[in-house]
Amino acid sequence: MNPFDLSSNHFEARKKILIASSSDSMSRCVEYINEKYESRGQLKEAVDFCFHDLIEAPKGDVESLAKVGFFPWVEASKELDQSLSLILKGHFKHAYDSYRRAIELVITGAFYVSDDVDKQKAQEWMKSDRSTPNFKRACEALVKGSYFGDLNKQCNWLDDILDFFWKLSDKVHVKGIENSFSEVSPVYSFINGIGDPVFSEKGCKPALDTYLLTVSHIAVVVAASNPFVLQGFDLDIKFGLNPPASGFFYPRQAERLAGLIPTRYKPYFERLLEVDENLIGIRNWFESLPDITEEDVRAQAEAMGFDERNT
Repeated sequence: MNPFDLSSNHFEARKKILIASSSDSMSRCVEYINEKYESRGQLKEAVDFCFHDLIEAPKGDVESLAKVGFFPWVEASKELDQSLSLILKGHFKHAYDSYRRAIELVITGAFYVSDDVDKQKAQEWMKSDRSTPNFKRACEALVKGSYFGDLNKQCNWLDDILDFFWKLSDKVHVKGIENSFSEVSPVYSFINGIGDPVFSEKGCKPALDTYLLTVSHIAVVVAASNPFVLQGFDLDIKFGLNPPASGFFYPRQAERLAGLIPTRYKPYFERLLEVDENLIGIRNWFESLPDITEEDVRAQAEAMGFDERNT
């Protein structure tokens, strides 16, 4: 781009520079992901989990939903979606802010739906009248419960999640040169003093790797907070067009979740599926339900206002 052709208006010039560079940067990033990035298969699973599954993961009981609804998980899903757009545009460093917020939101959601937290405190947070819980203290409170406590005893979960969060915080709070723009977004040109982020494999690969790490940590939190999602159910057979809004996964969702859980945690959750009384009980409850009939499905469709001619 010829800098002498730029408008004298700063923002018109900035717009022209960014439009000219963004298309090429995004094309190169997509090409890298589809052709060179070694973990692209796992990346696809992680993206699908964040878009399709995460918002259906929280407990579906009335008491839990009365505390924070779906908000923390929906907001985390949006942050993770935004992080991918930032990577495509070459804003690698800013993606780490989204990762940090996403994992903080999921921990906050798990903390507030735990049995030991008063509903009023959760609702005050939802209304923006109470500060977000300190991340470390929220995690320490979680390990006092049965699932997170056992997970921590067997796999040292607390140290693991805190170490990852502090590393994200180092990027966000710029802990020295190693966490600066020049290191995290190593190719960043300037035209007439206007910053122009462009594609860099050196910046892109660590950002994508950290996206996968973030999602894997979130998968562990989701599974420990609501182990029912570990067991995939063919919900349509029992509920037809009106399955539970959250708290249960279909078999493919449960399979995807299991695939995203890091190897060191898999034995704990696999064992949980075999011996946990709550999981055994929910399986027995599901199997005891009668299969829904065609007449029931038609009645559901009519109640929802579906026109049979359009189905």
